[in-house]
Amino acid sequence: MGIPLRILIIEDSEDDTLLVIRVLQKDGYDPSYERVETAEDMREALERETWDIIIADYTLPHFSGLDALKLYKEKGLDIPFIVVSGTIGEEIAVAAMLSGAHDYVMKNNLPRLFPAIQKALTEAESRRERKRAEYELQSARAFLDSVINAIADPVFVKDDKRRFVLVNEALCAIAGRPRESLIGKNDHEMFPEGEAAVLRKIDDIVLDTGKENVNEESLTNLSSGEVLTIVTSKTCYIDPVGKKFIVGVARDITDRKRAETYREMGREILQILIEPGSWQESIQRVLVALKTRTGVDAVGLRLQQGEDFPYFVQDGFSKNFLLTENTLLERGKDGGVCRDKDGNVRLECTCGLVICGKTDPSDPLFTQGGSCWTNDSFPLLDLPSDQDLRLHARNKCIHQGYASVALIPVRTSDQIVGLIQLNDKRKGHFTLETIEILEGIAAHIGSALMRKRAEEQLRISEEKYRNIFENMQDVYYETSLDGLILEISPSIEAISSGQYRQTDLIGQQMLDFYDDTQERERLITKLLETGSFSDFEILLRNRDGSLVPCSISAKLWRDDQGNPVKIIGSMRDTIERKKAEAEREKLQVQLLQAQKMELVGRLAGGVAHDYNNMLSVILGYTEMAMEQVDPDGPIYDNLKEVYTAGKRSIDITSQLLAFARKQIVRPIVMDLNETVDEMLKMLRRLIGEDIDFAWEPAIGLWPVKMDPSQIDQILANLCVNARDAISDIGKITIETQNVELDEQYCADHTGFVPGQFVMLAVSDNGCGMDKETREHIFEPFFTTKDIGKGTGLGLAMIYGIVKQNNGFVNVYSEPGIGTTFKIFLPRRSIETDEAITEVIHEEVVFGKGETLLLVEDEPAIIKMCQIMLKKLGYNVLIAHVPDEAVNLASEHSGIIHLLMSDVIMPGMNGRDLADKLKAIRPDIRVLFMSGYTANVIAHHGVQDEGEHFIQKPFSMKKLSVKVREALKGGKKS
Repeated sequence: MGIPLRILIIEDSEDDTLLVIRVLQKDGYDPSYERVETAEDMREALERETWDIIIADYTLPHFSGLDALKLYKEKGLDIPFIVVSGTIGEEIAVAAMLSGAHDYVMKNNLPRLFPAIQKALTEAESRRERKRAEYELQSARAFLDSVINAIADPVFVKDDKRRFVLVNEALCAIAGRPRESLIGKNDHEMFPEGEAAVLRKIDDIVLDTGKENVNEESLTNLSSGEVLTIVTSKTCYIDPVGKKFIVGVARDITDRKRAETYREMGREILQILIEPGSWQESIQRVLVALKTRTGVDAVGLRLQQGEDFPYFVQDGFSKNFLLTENTLLERGKDGGVCRDKDGNVRLECTCGLVICGKTDPSDPLFTQGGSCWTNDSFPLLDLPSDQDLRLHARNKCIHQGYASVALIPVRTSDQIVGLIQLNDKRKGHFTLETIEILEGIAAHIGSALMRKRAEEQLRISEEKYRNIFENMQDVYYETSLDGLILEISPSIEAISSGQYRQTDLIGQQMLDFYDDTQERERLITKLLETGSFSDFEILLRNRDGSLVPCSISAKLWRDDQGNPVKIIGSMRDTIERKKAEAEREKLQVQLLQAQKMELVGRLAGGVAHDYNNMLSVILGYTEMAMEQVDPDGPIYDNLKEVYTAGKRSIDITSQLLAFARKQIVRPIVMDLNETVDEMLKMLRRLIGEDIDFAWEPAIGLWPVKMDPSQIDQILANLCVNARDAISDIGKITIETQNVELDEQYCADHTGFVPGQFVMLAVSDNGCGMDKETREHIFEPFFTTKDIGKGTGLGLAMIYGIVKQNNGFVNVYSEPGIGTTFKIFLPRRSIETDEAITEVIHEEVVFGKGETLLLVEDEPAIIKMCQIMLKKLGYNVLIAHVPDEAVNLASEHSGIIHLLMSDVIMPGMNGRDLADKLKAIRPDIRVLFMSGYTANVIAHHGVQDEGEHFIQKPFSMKKLSVKVREALKGGKKS
């Protein structure tokens, strides 16, 4: 029986088909066949049965061999296909082979059919075997992938070039990269250089020795940036051809190592907390342990301080972060602290949520212990406010780039008194286990805090008691009920004038020191009846027999059951009290005398001032009258006598003034700048380092004549007052300047006279003074300082010194703005002290009819400026308040060329007024004026670069120049 062979024959001739069958039978086959002539029949036959071979005639009436090949290829079959033809040529045979035929046989050479079929069947079997092998290989690889991917630990294979050729999903997760980005890469292309170098070294050892290597390594997750701790087992595999491979299995022990570290940290912190030492030192050591052991970027401990919870200690947070995050108090627009309906303060940020205990343990952000933690905080930035579970979340930590955040509440008993905060910029830094360990640490801190605070309070209380006990002037004592001295303070040595020491009296009977022993019995009886007595006068006897009058007080001390156990009390030497009372009476008398003398001095000064004014009128009119009469006539002689009497009266007023000032001076002609320079070092020490100190001397300062020590007195007093007016950080400025006071200015400033003066100004940006205070500051004994911190004589003395030297003093001050004291000293000639300085009248610059808007809230100033400006040729619009100025600017139909405004005014400052007017009239020029120095005005942001400013007081000439400069828009002078 022949070899079975199922044949699909594509042939239109049955005879040719039978001829092929007979040839195959002759060659040992037992063929079964089906003949088809069309594509439809071929398609149906292929779908119906499985064939071993296809034999196709090349040429058919309606269906060619090439068409059959095309259909064959569409089916995707792997069946030997042999073309048989009687007319096929070489080119057609090649075309058939290219189209997919496995062989071709000419009909006139059918014996060749058998070897052709044999070959085709053999090749087909080989292809099937290869496909089966490939399938099995793919299946094996898929199975291997399934196996290694099912392994929870990372598995990998590297070739001898240290390139990854196989990795599982666990390794991809650790590396933070997909598989396709790992295959073919080495460690240096994937990990930080330090880590890659360590991995390469271990790989070299495995390849060189061929032995297994187990090692603990650090590996950075390339996705999250987290540094993992990995234990890797590597071995060398050599394939049949001798090629070496590194086969490795790793295990991520990061969480285990972290938990171990945290547990060790917990033990270390507990040891710190139970060790003796101050609470501050202990907490600082705890903070160092937390940061070192956890490896976080920043750690802080918030503790309750009043109603807020600022950082008690911290390490790693930036100064800018702490500026906004140190406080948790929620504040309203007015700056006040916000409270809930129960009156409790409202705390902001997630920290406030944890401290208030308002955490939801069902939410993944929070734990059962009330902590908040996340390993990836950044998605919280995208949460809408109605979905954000954190109360008043400010997201400052997230904006700083902290991905891992843990907030652990610190409790004392059942009260939350703070929290531990740990922040790290890497993701995945915490686990639930580490958070629970941190909660245990926080509990230890809370317990230690309560204990340490109690110990600290006890220590402070004992220390305070001991200091009081050892330093009190009164004598404190404790005795038994029968009078045995149990304790007595060291002050007994003072009260006994050194005849008894503390150690001498312990264990002695109190009765032995009473001059009248029955007196003590009466006091004890009263004590047992009433429980206490106070201020009984008794006599104690000293060792030398002298008597010490004392005032004694005592109280019966009882135990918890109410039974009397001892007597506590105090004694006071009444001699010292009586001496003190006498001394106080003496000082009171001296004070009253000083006040009386000062009032007399003020009266004398006032009388002298008024008398001098009258003498000025008398002498002035007398002098003018003498110029109008005949010098040889009798009237002239009479007038001369009046003039002489007036001159003598001036000597009387000089004596009155000398009495009022009560000091002897030695005036000299000097450069004020040099005198101030010599004082600067002392003044800086006097002011202190926290206050900015500026010295701005004028160039070409005129000389003055006075005692240099008086300058020292003036500057010292003014600088101390300025320092005391500044509550925290501020600035004190000393300036000098040449000024000229004209008649118009002096007419509106009582006591001022025209002339050239040297101005000495001391300015501060402290608390300032209101109008009522300014009116009394030069009165003796008037002071705004607390009792014992100021005599009230400093400014009165300055006033006397300035007046004594024919100078003037002005004060400019506003509450919350600052204060400027300006002292005007007359210019003196260096050549002669007696030369009378004349006022130098320089050329006045007149206006051209421009319109000026003058804004000033002081009536006397606005009147003076109005007169000056009109004399200078300007049209003047008047406004007493800023709102009135705005209305004038809006309603005035003509051009307003210049706004001349005071800087400090009620309701609106000059800067804001200028901005409003420029919005209405963009072309308007501005000239600011103020009694403050330009330096102090600049401190408050009023004077900007290029703006024009004139400082009060000013002369008409100075005003004319400043107005012209402002109108021209030129550079300020």
